[in-house]
Amino acid sequence: MGLQVGDVVVRINDTPMAKLTHGEAHEALVQAGNNFTLAVH
Repeated sequence: MGLQVGDVVVRINDTPMAKLTHGEAHEALVQAGNNFTLAVH
């Protein structure tokens, strides 16, 4: 199924994304490397 339009990433690995800016969230994803877990709502 994969990610869908409108999905919201709430965590990358165990790091909450709610209070991060778009740039900070992008950097968290870059820093996670090639293997990571997303929590999506």
